[in-house]
Amino acid sequence: MSYLPKQERDSGHNPLFTTLKNLLILGQWEAANQETITLMLQLANRSEDGWLWPEDFSRLPRPALKILNQLWVQHSCGRFGFSVQQRFWQKVGGLQADDPYLAECRLGDAVGWRHLDGTWLTYSQIQFAANAPRGHLPLAFAWWVEDGGIILGGLGKFWQMVVEGDLATPGPEANVIELPR
Repeated sequence: MSYLPKQERDSGHNPLFTTLKNLLILGQWEAANQETITLMLQLANRSEDGWLWPEDFSRLPRPALKILNQLWVQHSCGRFGFSVQQRFWQKVGGLQADDPYLAECRLGDAVGWRHLDGTWLTYSQIQFAANAPRGHLPLAFAWWVEDGGIILGGLGKFWQMVVEGDLATPGPEANVIELPR
């Protein structure tokens, strides 16, 4: 386990997140989204596979999710981040939904991941821009299928984990984040 000096405990100084921070500062939203996916895969020890299964979400260290969220929220002026998406998820009744897919569709509608006709956006239709709908990014837990549409997987499990942990601010434990070996 690596311990960082006290002055490097916040997300702005944790070297694991430097690339993401720089991409967000530059407004390179698509590259920042990809870096977020890369970090989540590394943190869950799933880089070789290239995707996360819903059961992998529990492997993601909460301090790391807090930092990822904080960086997105800070550098998008509050437009993007997991906590922004979390508020939409709660608003559409995601955690209490009898039909998880219906809740995912409602979230997709709320954050602009679906067309008005109810079909999912293709990757090329995702708005990697500062004026994208609130909560549109990051899109870090989707699969792209042959016809190009999005399949969201395990959102209920992800948001349950997120809701159980406060993503608002990284705590002092953020100084001990390291990649799995």
